[in-house]
Amino acid sequence: MHVTGNLAYKTIPTNKGNNLIMLKNYTFSKHTKSRNYYCSSKLKGCRARFKMDEKGDIIHGDFTHTHDPPKYAISSSGHYIKFKLKGCRARFKMDEKGDIIHGDFTHTHDPPKYAISSSGNYVKL
Repeated sequence: MHVTGNLAYKTIPTNKGNNLIMLKNYTFSKHTKSRNYYCSSKLKGCRARFKMDEKGDIIHGDFTHTHDPPKYAISSSGHYIKFKLKGCRARFKMDEKGDIIHGDFTHTHDPPKYAISSSGNYVKL
């Protein structure tokens, strides 16, 4: 957890080797050639963004989002899992230990394909 002024944020590693910033339950991705971060829903029209200095402090930003924050769960290994609904209504509920309590495992699509990297992480193909 990094605290800058009155804002606290987390850095979340992605499967592609980049990092997302989670700030007030919203995620932001870094523009490739600057210190600007944009809401992960930018392509859906959200204009929330901020700029960071070289120390990782937020200099200024617009934190007005046009949507609710995305839903994430944290796995027992500490990985963040984003929930997306794309027509499939399969879901499950876990207890605080990470055990599945109940669920609907009926999917409306083929399962995604994954490979295991040399570091032991799953990578979506």
